[in-house]
Amino acid sequence: MSDFSVTAMGILGDRDLNDEILAEIMGKLSLVFPNDDLEPTRKILENRIGLAMTPGEGLTSGDQEPWIADAKASIKWTYWDAYRQQLKSQGLTPSIIRAIDEDTDNILTECGNPSNPEQWRIQGLVMGDVQSGKTGNYCGLINKAADAGYKVIVLLTGTIEELRSQSQERMDEGFVGEDSNDLMDGIRTRVFGAGRFRENTIPNVLTSVSSDFLTANQRSLKGIPLQNLSQPVLLVMKKNMTPLNRLIEFIKSQRGAQSSGQIDQPLLLIDDEADNASVNAKKDEDPAKINLLIRDLIGLFKRSTYVGYTATPFANVFINPDSERNDLFPSNFIYSLKAPTNYVGASAMFMDEGSQVHQLVDLDDAEDYFPERHNRELQVDEIPPSLKDAVATFLLSCAIRELRGENLNHRSML
Repeated sequence: MSDFSVTAMGILGDRDLNDEILAEIMGKLSLVFPNDDLEPTRKILENRIGLAMTPGEGLTSGDQEPWIADAKASIKWTYWDAYRQQLKSQGLTPSIIRAIDEDTDNILTECGNPSNPEQWRIQGLVMGDVQSGKTGNYCGLINKAADAGYKVIVLLTGTIEELRSQSQERMDEGFVGEDSNDLMDGIRTRVFGAGRFRENTIPNVLTSVSSDFLTANQRSLKGIPLQNLSQPVLLVMKKNMTPLNRLIEFIKSQRGAQSSGQIDQPLLLIDDEADNASVNAKKDEDPAKINLLIRDLIGLFKRSTYVGYTATPFANVFINPDSERNDLFPSNFIYSLKAPTNYVGASAMFMDEGSQVHQLVDLDDAEDYFPERHNRELQVDEIPPSLKDAVATFLLSCAIRELRGENLNHRSML
C-alpha cells in the first residue's frame, strides 16, 4: 500500500468504515499531505465501505477439551499481534481482521494444546472457497501456533516448485518478517511485512524462496538441537519424495536418546491443497508414496497436529476413518471458512439464485476449433473469436486498473 493508504488505515483504527468516517479520514490526509493527489486513496477506501466477513463454523469430535479460551490471557501473542498489524497495514477492514482472529482461535482450540505434555495426535480439515483467503487464514494460524508453543511448523504446498516458492514468499511476509534467502545464508537484512511490528523476535527457517529443504539447510540452526531452540522452526515444502525424505532423516537425527524414540517438540503440519497428492489413492496396505511420507513424518513426533486446507474436500472426507495405519482422515474436526462480502465465486455465477448469474453468456463458436471428441494430438492453429474477446477484455481491464492507480495485486484470468 502507499504511504497515504497506510496512514489512512491508521486513522481508521478498529472502526468499521462508512461515509462519515471516510470524510474524516480524507480531511486528515489532506492536512498531512496537502500537495499530493489523494483521489486514488479515496477510491481504494470507497471500495472497502461495507466490506465485511463473518467467522466460519465447524464440526468437532469432542475428543479434546477446548483450551484457547483459558490459555489466552497467559500467552504472549507476539507473532499474532504483528501479523494483525500487517493485515491492517494492507488495508483489510476491521471486520475481516476480527473474523480471521475468531476463525484462527476456533481452529487452534481444536488443535492439540502444546503445553499438554501427554502424547496426542490431532487431525483436522479446513474448507474455504477458491481464492477466498485460505492462505491468510493458515498464516494467521501459524502465527498463533508459534505463540502458543508449537516448535516445528511444516507447510506443505503443491507439487511444483513455483507454488512452493510463492508460499514461502507469503510466509516470509506474514510470519518470518525477513528474507528467507538471506536468513539461510546467516545474514540479517531489512525487516518487512509482519517483521516490522516485532522487536528481536524471528523464527528459524530451514527453507527459503529459492530452496526447498536440503540437507545443507541444517547449517542455519548452527548445530543447535530442535529441543534447545527458543523460537519455532518453519519449513515450507512441496509434496515431493526427495525433500520429504530429507526432512524425515533430519528429524530422525534429532531424536537422540529420547526414550520414546519420538521428538517431544509439538508439530503443526499445514497441508495446503490437501486433496492434491496427500490422499492415498492406493490400497491401505501399500499406500501412495507422498501419503506414506506424510504419515511417517507425523509419526516421528510425540505430539502433532495435522490440518489440511482445501476448497475441494471430497477426497479427504472419504478417507477410510478406520484405517489401522493412521491415515489422514480429519477425525477430530472440520471447519468451514466464510468468504468476505466482496467475494465472487462459482456459486455467484452458476447457481440459479447467484448474484452474478446475469453475466453468463452461452458460447457456441468453439466446436470448430475444439471438437467435443478429440485426442491429445489435436493440432490447434486458431482459437475461437469468443476466447480472443475474453483475453482482450482481461487485458483492457488490467489497463483500466493501471490508469486508476490501483495497487499491483495479483491479476489472473480464471
